[in-house]
Amino acid sequence: MFQGRAATFAELVNRLISLLARTTATLILAAFRGRKQPAVTEWVSFPFILVAVGFLTRAERKRSAEAAKAEVETAQGGAHAADEEAR
Repeated sequence: MFQGRAATFAELVNRLISLLARTTATLILAAFRGRKQPAVTEWVSFPFILVAVGFLTRAERKRSAEAAKAEVETAQGGAHAADEEAR
């Protein structure tokens, strides 16, 4: 897993994207192969899943930015301490 990536976020998004892919495949098969159309609940759940992925992505970007900022502040704090010791 990438450094700084929350395992909870990565696994949840992976499962949601898989669900979206299966739903999209079902819609394509229904449209072009004459298969049974998805139920109304599947149509309604599709946009909710997209919204959920959007919120999760936004939250993860915010968390990553905060982690990077904290890392920079920690590195700068160490540099300032080294400067003080040199004086």
